[in-house]
Amino acid sequence: MEPRICAQYTSAAYNEDPESLWMKLEEGYRKALRLELYYFRRSLFDCTFDTYRTAAEYVHKIERIIECLREAEEEIKPRKKTFYLLNGLPASWR
Repeated sequence: MEPRICAQYTSAAYNEDPESLWMKLEEGYRKALRLELYYFRRSLFDCTFDTYRTAAEYVHKIERIIECLREAEEEIKPRKKTFYLLNGLPASWR
């Protein structure tokens, strides 16, 4: 941990009850994960074909974002993946 973060968890109470330290860390992790999930969901929705040189780069970016969500324990099923792929295509292609 960085020293400034570590300083938040140096209470003597945590020496007496290490489980409370674990619970505090878990709470912080869950808050950060919720923010991360929001960021990746938004990135998936905002990803557009126009910002990439090739279709392969566009598809790779969508797959990368989906993998990040999977690591955060949120599964994007194939139907939704198709939705996001089609959503990012230019309007003239629809």
